[in-house]
Amino acid sequence: MPFKDKSKQQAYAREHYSQNKEKYLESNKRRRQALKDFVKNLKEKTPCLDCGKNYPHYVMDFYHLRDKEFLINKFVTNNNRSGLMSEIQKCQIVCSNCHRERTQNRLKI
Repeated sequence: MPFKDKSKQQAYAREHYSQNKEKYLESNKRRRQALKDFVKNLKEKTPCLDCGKNYPHYVMDFYHLRDKEFLINKFVTNNNRSGLMSEIQKCQIVCSNCHRERTQNRLKI
């Protein structure tokens, strides 16, 4: 049943959240973990674009090509799957060494 009075709707939403807080927090935690696992698996499965080697996920970086909005991790922390996917589309996955070489070459010019 929709509320015609916005203040009553807000009061109901606050009350519902306070009664179900643990459920909301657990749901957010599961979604955040799913996004972390998605990013980890993407990095592990994708070889470096420059040197072609496979490395563990913690060695691989997202190299932003254009229009960087936020760090990839910010989208994961905020449970923003659509933002994460659009930001990943702007990136190439490279190893840490190649990422640093690209950055150095870009800054030389």
